[in-house]
Amino acid sequence: VGINPLYGMIRQLHSDAKAQSTTQGPKAILLYSASKADELLFEPELTDMAKEFPNNFHMVYHVTKDDEKGLEEDSSATYRRGRITSGEIGEALQWAASSIGDGKAMIPISSVYICGPTGFADEMSEACQEHGVPRSAIHFEQWW
Repeated sequence: VGINPLYGMIRQLHSDAKAQSTTQGPKAILLYSASKADELLFEPELTDMAKEFPNNFHMVYHVTKDDEKGLEEDSSATYRRGRITSGEIGEALQWAASSIGDGKAMIPISSVYICGPTGFADEMSEACQEHGVPRSAIHFEQWW
């Protein structure tokens, strides 16, 4: 499943932050899309990690098809209907690049990881590049 590699990386970052008892570590934002809310694997675990270290992690969940499950906002997670947009990628990159201190200084984005079918991965890569991420910083896990 596409989320597995990213979940593993986020768990490692979370583990490192816990071991160091710090919010000064790397920042990660996950834009996670599924057809239905019940297909958002690891949602509770990811949201809990974001709640524990809100300066380091933020989760944005997308549901692309109508779903009966309510999508409730949370300070550590955002729930949206529809596809991930280029504008949202720009917002996510800005959040990830902002320094933890005053939120104004920018640090370079070292890596963007994209998992999904080829068309999705290509679209997300183009959007990242439009927002200034060099192609060399974009990594893929593609299937289908």
